[in-house]
Amino acid sequence: GIMIVHVVVPPGGISEGHTHPYSSEYIMFSIPGKAILDGKEYDVPKMGVVHAKPGVLHECRNTSDTETMELYCVFTPPFEPYGIYPDLIEKTKASLEE
Repeated sequence: GIMIVHVVVPPGGISEGHTHPYSSEYIMFSIPGKAILDGKEYDVPKMGVVHAKPGVLHECRNTSDTETMELYCVFTPPFEPYGIYPDLIEKTKASLEE
């Protein structure tokens, strides 16, 4: 199975570095930005996808000064939501039902 989470990153913002011990995460960027995977920085184009393997420390940066970045994160296998994820998952479900 998969789990999808929609994350909004304000101009100049970051999704703080974190890991998922058992899940791969595929992250699609709505606008160009940067991804940091295990300390290595990558430029990501608009609609580009980054793959964070299980256990890899990763974060995404919105390098725009004006545009809001949306990240579409697909996890496989799904994980037990923790921290901010339960709220993000509910917001994602609500936006998909609109």
